Amino acid sequence: MKFNPFEEITKPWSQVTLHNVHLLAVCPTEDLRTMITVEYQGAKCDLISAGHWDAQWSPRDVGRFGYLVPADPIDSVSQWACRFRTYLDPSLRRLFELDAKDQWGWLCDDRPQGFLAPAGLLPGVKGRYVADETIPLTLRIPPEFVRLCRGVDRTPAEVLRGFVADAGNINNYCNWPRADGYDSNGSDERYMAEEWLKRAYGIDAVDVEQLEIAEEARAARADARDEFGVLLEEFLDYSGSVQKLHDAVNALIEQQRLKQEATTGEQ
Repeated sequence: MKFNPFEEITKPWSQVTLHNVHLLAVCPTEDLRTMITVEYQGAKCDLISAGHWDAQWSPRDVGRFGYLVPADPIDSVSQWACRFRTYLDPSLRRLFELDAKDQWGWLCDDRPQGFLAPAGLLPGVKGRYVADETIPLTLRIPPEFVRLCRGVDRTPAEVLRGFVADAGNINNYCNWPRADGYDSNGSDERYMAEEWLKRAYGIDAVDVEQLEIAEEARAARADARDEFGVLLEEFLDYSGSVQKLHDAVNALIEQQRLKQEATTGEQ
């Protein structure tokens, strides 16, 4: 039996998502629903949109590309119901031949050569997204905290992720989505998380910016030492005199010292 993508996406509990769908037309129905005409891989179909109010915003998206997702069974009142969502970047397209393990291929006007993004993540404007740079952490949770989370109908993982996003002042914007999925609960939550962190651990606070600058400086000096070591090895390979090199370096050091003292004296 030939695969019918439109039939598959409108089945109850369908998990199918259709990308690179072209929205051709939108018109309201007599029962205040919205009929959309779409084109997918050369085939056209009229579908009922699951949202009651889609007619208010869908017409301005006519002509654009996006993706179709199944309607939730609770929203679906018709056999051909689904939801159409436009790509934030009008030029964004799925590039299936570029797909790799756990990554999807895409292209857009700003990245015509194509690029990869985590599977399931919809890139934002110009194909941008924030890469997942999270680190793994294993934490044993006591029953008191589990019960606390149960009281707000959340899992411990959900509560901890929410606090991390609030304390870290993390926002997950649609036009620049985060691959790690972290997103703050709101400005008030961010403020209260920051105040809690200061109250609980502020006595041990350090200037993180200055700490990072110092770490970068140490790393740069380590790289410089490594590079100098390579030059020294090459110098010795060509039968260079260690004493002459030592004297030359000492002369440069003295020259630099005098220059710095002169600059300091002028200030």
